[in-house]
Amino acid sequence: MKSNRRVIIAIAVLLPLLAAGGYGVYYVMNQGSPVQWNNSTAQNASSAIPDLGSRSYTPPPANDTPEGNGEAPVDDAGEDGGETGPEEEVANSEREIDIWLSNLALSTKAGDRKGIALYHEMLKKARPHELVDDRVRNALTNEQSAWVRIQFYHAFHAHEAALDWATHVHDTRTAKFLGTDDLYVAGEIEELKQISRTLYGELVNGWKKNEQGDARLMALLRNVLDTEKPAWLLEETTRWVVLPMLEAHLVSFVRSIEQELRNLLLRRKAERGIREHFFAAFILTFDPHKTILNELERSEWWDYASFLPLLYPGRHRLTDVDPDAAVIRLSGPMQLDWVEALTEGPEAPALIERLLLGSMPIEDKRLLIQRIAEYAVPNGRAMIEAGLDRKDENFPDYLVAFGSFAADDADLQRLTRIADDPDVAAAQGAIEGLRRSGLNDADAELRKVLEQGTNIGVKSQALGALLARAKNKDNLLEEYLDAGKDASLRAVAVAHVDITDIERLKTIVTDDASPRVRQAALTRLGGIVPENSRVRKDLLGFFRMVSSRDSSPVIRKAADKYAAEFQD
Repeated sequence: MKSNRRVIIAIAVLLPLLAAGGYGVYYVMNQGSPVQWNNSTAQNASSAIPDLGSRSYTPPPANDTPEGNGEAPVDDAGEDGGETGPEEEVANSEREIDIWLSNLALSTKAGDRKGIALYHEMLKKARPHELVDDRVRNALTNEQSAWVRIQFYHAFHAHEAALDWATHVHDTRTAKFLGTDDLYVAGEIEELKQISRTLYGELVNGWKKNEQGDARLMALLRNVLDTEKPAWLLEETTRWVVLPMLEAHLVSFVRSIEQELRNLLLRRKAERGIREHFFAAFILTFDPHKTILNELERSEWWDYASFLPLLYPGRHRLTDVDPDAAVIRLSGPMQLDWVEALTEGPEAPALIERLLLGSMPIEDKRLLIQRIAEYAVPNGRAMIEAGLDRKDENFPDYLVAFGSFAADDADLQRLTRIADDPDVAAAQGAIEGLRRSGLNDADAELRKVLEQGTNIGVKSQALGALLARAKNKDNLLEEYLDAGKDASLRAVAVAHVDITDIERLKTIVTDDASPRVRQAALTRLGGIVPENSRVRKDLLGFFRMVSSRDSSPVIRKAADKYAAEFQD
């Protein structure tokens, strides 16, 4: 009996010890086990945050509050209904922040926008701020993916921490900012753009507060103005340096780079839209600013005179305005005092009128005329009508502009009559003017050109203009896709068939008797970006069929080309 009691006692003592020992072994093994990224889409892509495997944090449903997310617990009010004390901010641990950064990296590599937004929100609420910024910098230091680094960079809490990292990137990748190293990994240009915006913001703020900027950042700015490299930084400069200095009227800042601006403008290497941003800044170097008008009288600056209309408000939304055109709006919503001072009075419109009368090159005049039509330049209509009366080399351009000024039937009919002019350039200008008109009756005038006009060479253009203006093209398409219509008109109509109406376009390719119409439909199909593999395979088979059966060698060759492009 005694021996049995001893056995029972020994078992009772040993069981808890064995259980505790087993748990300890399990804990140690799990803590020391190596972990790999659990992300098949990101193989071979290293990350700053080690994967946490099965221990990785799984976010709760949106309405639940995760433990330790920075939300302070709310004490229940006492039974007597007394008020609760002030909420205390809950500090997150280093491990929690690392987990959220790890999941942010995974979401970024997987292209999971919801996940990116979720973990940004969690990091935004994390506390203390200093710890978050410390973990973000640690993550950035070791991360290899530029796309992930962009997301990490936006997770900084303190502006000073982001600026410190931006300065570090500038100092360690200086050649990228100077344009002497143009080899970039995926996403790196976008990353450097983000960095440059922080640096440029610091530079502009320095001039706003103290009328001077950091020496290194000024050197960076002068380099990009002198070399116009790298191209991405030159573009960022227009948005994050030029526009803020214009809005804040930072005259001393602009004058500190006056020579660099002048040289850039006279080199004329950058595209016009970018140069016009810098020309706007260049205006601030003149005192008073109106003296820039004297400079524009000189032939070496004539091509910048077309900037002047941009200082005025837009007249109205024209049907042909390119939404991607680089147009600077310095008046209107911004209401800049110096712009109003520059445009008040007759001096600027008088200069524009003199330039139109002078020997300015045709191309420079063309742009100036176009912008007079788009912006509310005083006496703009009178300038355009005077150009119509002169009938100089820019006569077609004046006709185009006049369409936007057309105020009644008489103005529209004037354009319709010129559409019958044997001078093809003039007739085309008149039709384009009708297309740009804001009057509904312009449709009827285009119909006249189509049905009654004697100038056969511009009927296709008239139909294109009519279709471009139509809000509902269905009836027009049915009318002009009819086999009885001229092939040139049917080809124009095909170009306006909805790109999603693939079957109709395929039918035209196979059934229309005119090679011109068939080729127009084939070109339309060849420009489709397939929304899925089924559409791609369908079009691939169709192109192969056309390449083997169509009677026209030109169409067969085009079909072969599209088939090659649509292959896997």
